[in-house]
Amino acid sequence: MKNAKTMLELYGNDMSIGEVAERCGIIDQSIFSRIFKKHFGVSPTDYKNNR
Repeated sequence: MKNAKTMLELYGNDMSIGEVAERCGIIDQSIFSRIFKKHFGVSPTDYKNNR
């Protein structure tokens, strides 16, 4: 999840949430979103839009 957060910070404008999830080894975007929100308290989409 730490890598996912970094990817969203660095490549958020160029990568979709699905691409970030795949690069983290999670094929299902909804599972990725749930895990990300559990770790950081915000969805990856909200994190990407408000960074």
